[in-house]
Amino acid sequence: MGAIGGEDLKKWEKIQGAALGSEEKILVLVRLRPSSEKEIIRNEVSDWECINETTILYRNSLKERVYKGDCSTREMYEGGTKEIALSVVSRIYSTIFAYGQTSSGNTYTMNGITEFTVTDIYDYMQKNFVDLAGSERASQALLVGKRLK
Repeated sequence: MGAIGGEDLKKWEKIQGAALGSEEKILVLVRLRPSSEKEIIRNEVSDWECINETTILYRNSLKERVYKGDCSTREMYEGGTKEIALSVVSRIYSTIFAYGQTSSGNTYTMNGITEFTVTDIYDYMQKNFVDLAGSERASQALLVGKRLK
């Protein structure tokens, strides 16, 4: 895939402008990276395949969801984000991010998800962490290494 610029871009904009009037235009360009030497040696198959100049196949086993505009942040969180967020207590690095156009609600969504995540992680820690340091309270109760209530 390639990009256009200069005079070609002006011509394209003129053609598109005539066809679309004053509508906004979004142009998406995708360039698939070639397989690395390691991937080739391991006979790894890419999740992406370029079929032609306008079609890409994406094969992936990861859960993907699309939510309607009236979906609550809680519903999004419970629908998959919570599992990712709580994976950190199992020593799995995770990242949750929102992307989209400016003013499309990314900050609003992420603020809510951050609040739910912090609450759930602290709740998990309170319920499941064992006092391995032998705190004063634990040693007084002779409960070193056991859950404290």
